[in-house]
Amino acid sequence: MTDSLRSYPRAVIFDVYQTLVLIGPAPGDAEDRWAGLWRVSGAPGARPTLEAFAADCREIVDREHRSARAIGIAWPEIVWSEIVLEALPALGEMEQSAREKWIFEHQMCLRTVQLAPGAATVLSGLRSAGVLLGIASNAQSYTLRELQSVLMPGSVGIESFDRKFCVWSFACGFSKPDPYFFRILSAMLAHRGIAPHDTLMVGDRIDNDILPTRRLGWQTWHLSDVAPPSDGGSWLALGETLEKLKK
Repeated sequence: MTDSLRSYPRAVIFDVYQTLVLIGPAPGDAEDRWAGLWRVSGAPGARPTLEAFAADCREIVDREHRSARAIGIAWPEIVWSEIVLEALPALGEMEQSAREKWIFEHQMCLRTVQLAPGAATVLSGLRSAGVLLGIASNAQSYTLRELQSVLMPGSVGIESFDRKFCVWSFACGFSKPDPYFFRILSAMLAHRGIAPHDTLMVGDRIDNDILPTRRLGWQTWHLSDVAPPSDGGSWLALGETLEKLKK
């Protein structure tokens, strides 16, 4: 049993990327997919490469980050749909639902995603025990589609997470590890009658997930195959630890 996980939690909050969802390399047909998306966009002129388009987007993101930091936001977040729309104005002619689908499919040109091995078993066990499940993630709106695509509806689907306790950086305008990110969740949980010591944070990053929540009195699990037993471990180890605590 770890020092960071002392009692069976009433609420568990998860990070998404490299925690619930593993990011893999771009698909082999990425450029063909991109060519199809460019045609759908209706944009004039020659099609840039995926990398050239990404570079255009990065310039806009950097500008927005500088602007936010200038007014005192230490950990700024952008809204990706606005970035892409500025980089490719032709998307403004699309219906919103079609534009959101385009943006998601563009991301699928850049990477592949899969549910972390062992995550489904732990999520299913927590759900069966009546534990509140939430999310605290640096993310964009397409993240919800990515998460939905790897989860299993009817077993452990995206509906397993209580939407009231899902905090996404793109909806806040700032990101982890800003301390306000988790204070928001702590306040929301308190209104539900769940204390910090009854809340568990599961994430892969010490700086973004573990240290900020420990400072608020949460229990933590550093998801890592190489984490020392006193700090966390794999999904399998997390499941075994939770089972011991439940007995």
